[in-house]
Amino acid sequence: MKKCILLTCALMMIFAHANSTTLNGKFSVAANKQVTFSPGNLQFHMHDSLWRFAPNQYDWCGNANLEVGNPNYNGWVDLLSWSLGQANNYGATSNYDTLTYVNQQFVDWGDIFESEDWYTMSRTEWDYLLNKRTGANNKWGMAMIGDTLGMILLPDEWTAPEGITFVPKTVPVSELWRDEDAIDDTWDHYRVKKDSMPANKFNLSEWAQLEAAGAVFLPYAGRRSGGYGNYLNAKCQTVTEMYRYSYYENYLGTYWTSTLHNAAKGQADYVYTFKFSVVAGEEQYDWGKAVIWSENGRYGQSVRLVKPVENDPTGIENLHPTQAKSCKIMRDGILLIERDGKTYNAQGIEIKD
Repeated sequence: MKKCILLTCALMMIFAHANSTTLNGKFSVAANKQVTFSPGNLQFHMHDSLWRFAPNQYDWCGNANLEVGNPNYNGWVDLLSWSLGQANNYGATSNYDTLTYVNQQFVDWGDIFESEDWYTMSRTEWDYLLNKRTGANNKWGMAMIGDTLGMILLPDEWTAPEGITFVPKTVPVSELWRDEDAIDDTWDHYRVKKDSMPANKFNLSEWAQLEAAGAVFLPYAGRRSGGYGNYLNAKCQTVTEMYRYSYYENYLGTYWTSTLHNAAKGQADYVYTFKFSVVAGEEQYDWGKAVIWSENGRYGQSVRLVKPVENDPTGIENLHPTQAKSCKIMRDGILLIERDGKTYNAQGIEIKD
């Protein structure tokens, strides 16, 4: 049975500040600018064309991203290509051709909400957050939340919850282990053993306390270099082959910025990434570096939106303004709009029951 809750104006305000609110922590991204983070990575439902934030900061979709670009897949994906707006479903349409993203105008994922509040941070803002704000070097480190590897970012003002210790710049102390479920021999199917983390191993109860104190968690949700549709047809004959061009295992985190690699040529391939690399083919692992590097716009990366601190987080109230009488509803945790007897998602696409 579908859950459908009618929201009055008063309740809608609660939704804007609770279910879709920013997190508690404030983070400096420039000398005179702070932001707060969305409650999870951006996710897209392939079949129903719905957008949402992940229910939890530690949630990621993994191998479901093989279905990016498949309109018949009835599930969520979260490794998005560079956003060209509706032209590629804000990056939820797979395309192997790098030239697709040359001389194209980036459309911020925040525009999905038709609000100037949510936005994708620039390369400069990420760099300031990681390297230049006061105490930056002591305000990030790898962590395991349950069984999910990722990076914790601490807010500008931080007080650890009683009985919980966060160790900055924590990195694994041993090599990766082979994922036996992987179906090829490439090095991109490895994971981190939980017991290889020397610190920052938190259960969900401990994480809830850290989150309440303002901590942000960015899961290492992987990277998609392949996908459904054009990529499968052009490069791979089977899904098995497609795996060789895809990265889903929970050891690598790559997050898009809004910055072009070569603005003069319009090359959309700058990505903010938590770097993992193999040096010169040898078994040397370069862990724990939070760096900016260039990447192809066709690749699938995670997206985490922010809002400026000075703005009241009510942008969701401005979705699709219209003169027609509208009613905002919640169905299975998704914001929908009913107007003139029809139901629409946040992009204005009609939803058929």
